[in-house]
Amino acid sequence: MKQSIYAYENPNLLPILIRLVVGVMFLLMGVGNFLDPDIFIGLLIGVLGLTGLTLEIVYWTVLVCEILAGIFVLLGRVLPKWIYKISLVIMFAIVILSFFVFAIPIGEQIWFHVILSVVLIGLFFQGGRYIHQAIKKSNVGK
Repeated sequence: MKQSIYAYENPNLLPILIRLVVGVMFLLMGVGNFLDPDIFIGLLIGVLGLTGLTLEIVYWTVLVCEILAGIFVLLGRVLPKWIYKISLVIMFAIVILSFFVFAIPIGEQIWFHVILSVVLIGLFFQGGRYIHQAIKKSNVGK
């Protein structure tokens, strides 16, 4: 009997889809900050009052963490599980810090940060089910 690949009919694929969306989102946020750093640097200067070397260190740290964490979550199948878990912790730290530093004082995207935090916690405790494991459990194509 052939089963559907739709997430609503196959609950084993839903965590994978969420993982892919979160990984792509962080990767795109990091690449966007790299290609057009003015907005992010403006927030760091305006909200936190950072200047000089401190500004550069914070900017590059956040940028590299966003890009690498996004890549690690997307490549979860070929990496050890502990790297996947650490990348989720880094993502969670970025989301929580941006929530308290940017979202609350500015008053924008508060629900986005709350929902993304809950999703990251769920992915962490879900265990990062790999695509081949979900497909094997769901019997897709049989």
